[in-house]
Amino acid sequence: MKFKFEISIAEIKELGSGPFEFKISLDSMEQHLYDTDTFEIYGEGNFALGILTNDEVVGGFRIPMSTLHRVSSQWFPVTSPYTDLITIPENVTGPRVFLSIIEISVLSPVQERQEISEYSIESTPRVFSPNESKHEDFDPKDIYTAQLSQMLDLSRKEIIELRDLLEENKKAIDQIQENSKKREEELIKQIKATHELNSRIESENSKLQAENLRVQIDIQCIRTRLGTSIEETEKFRDLFKDSELKRKDLQNVLSNAHLKWQELKPNFNAVSALEKENQSLLQSLKNLAERLKDAERAKMVDESMNSIMSSLNATISQLKSEKEDLKKTNKQLSEENAYYKELLEKMRGSKSEHELSETSEASDHKALQNKTPIKEEKSDSIDKALKLYMKDAGMQNPFQKIGDGVYTYANKKVSMSLKNGVPVIRVGGGYMFIDEFLKIYNGQNKKKPEEEFNNRSLSLERKISKIGNDKFHEDDIENFRDIINTSPLSSPVKKKLSGPTFAYPTKSAILKKIPRLNNPNRELTPNSRRNSTPRQVFLP
Repeated sequence: MKFKFEISIAEIKELGSGPFEFKISLDSMEQHLYDTDTFEIYGEGNFALGILTNDEVVGGFRIPMSTLHRVSSQWFPVTSPYTDLITIPENVTGPRVFLSIIEISVLSPVQERQEISEYSIESTPRVFSPNESKHEDFDPKDIYTAQLSQMLDLSRKEIIELRDLLEENKKAIDQIQENSKKREEELIKQIKATHELNSRIESENSKLQAENLRVQIDIQCIRTRLGTSIEETEKFRDLFKDSELKRKDLQNVLSNAHLKWQELKPNFNAVSALEKENQSLLQSLKNLAERLKDAERAKMVDESMNSIMSSLNATISQLKSEKEDLKKTNKQLSEENAYYKELLEKMRGSKSEHELSETSEASDHKALQNKTPIKEEKSDSIDKALKLYMKDAGMQNPFQKIGDGVYTYANKKVSMSLKNGVPVIRVGGGYMFIDEFLKIYNGQNKKKPEEEFNNRSLSLERKISKIGNDKFHEDDIENFRDIINTSPLSSPVKKKLSGPTFAYPTKSAILKKIPRLNNPNRELTPNSRRNSTPRQVFLP
């Protein structure tokens, strides 16, 4: 709702002796007052009053227009920045200003039309500074536009009401005319009927006189009704004439308003140009805010990159330390590689001597077997268990008994005993079931020992040669962990053979027998071999 007030600045306290200047504003409109302390304001929104000395704002306040309604005089606080008031303040102290407020009522539409037609619209007298002389034509624009819009709204409402009245009058007149026509036709029919009845029934005139009187009375009533309806129609015609006159007056008012609109149109064009400039400034502010946001984001990205770089530097330092450890390990492995190569050369040199000694022992053992007579002994518990086991397995007994618990298998001498009623073969420091023993040694007898040993020694040499390479890895040698944890090398137990065949150890077993020595320059001695405990012992 819009309000109109006449405000006078009566007194100012605790702000010095002056001189004072005043700046009044209503939402986006501003006005400076010089050499005067009384002004009028019209509109709605927030009213603000600022006090200036030497072109500097000392303080002020801001309050809604609706709050000033029905307030005659009041002290208001003066602060910098402005104080936003919602209600009328009480017991104001400190810098303050005393205002006298007079509310001016908005005139009715007819009175406004009369004032506009009789008097020219004048703005409240003000004294402007030289800087404001260029804008004095723009000051009363809000008052003019508000008055014109109010007049236009009222005139539109009256036109709509007049149109509704005209339509209702037309409808009523049409209905009255139709009713009168119908009644006239009915009366004519009745009169004709009465004349016919009078001509036909002259003899019954006495009876029909009463009816004739009644008919005349009805006709009189109808005439009176028609007279009243005619009077009403005349009244509606008068109202219609009055509405036509009012419509002409409203047309004159609209024509005057159009002329005033044409006068104010240049002012509105200037306002639109200022609004466009304001929009461009707002857009530039938005662009600056976006640039600030981008700068903050870039700063955050730099901080995150710095943290990432610090973590990467820590990782690099850790990797460097690990690299140094790997270099030390590589150096140690290269020293062990040299030792393993020397050991391999020694093993190759002793190969031929070992083969000669084994062949001689095999021939002596065969001769001893030929001299020793084989006696049939009574079957003991081991023989019974062995025969029962072979019978259940559905195969022939490949073992030949040469003593108590001693048997031969493919020129190999084995020791057999019972564990929980099951025959087992002693292998090294443990025992092995017969089916596992047959699977292992049947496969070994199918190969030639020399080719197998050569292949294993060559593969061992290839594996060991990789140790000195920079790209060495634990997976390149089978059972690398067993090599590290193996005790010093020990030779298998030598036993006499009855034939030329010899069961050589597998490749993984040879690798298991290679010791990991802290001092690679230490040589192996026979005493060290005797004192060592092998991880696995193979039967010859």
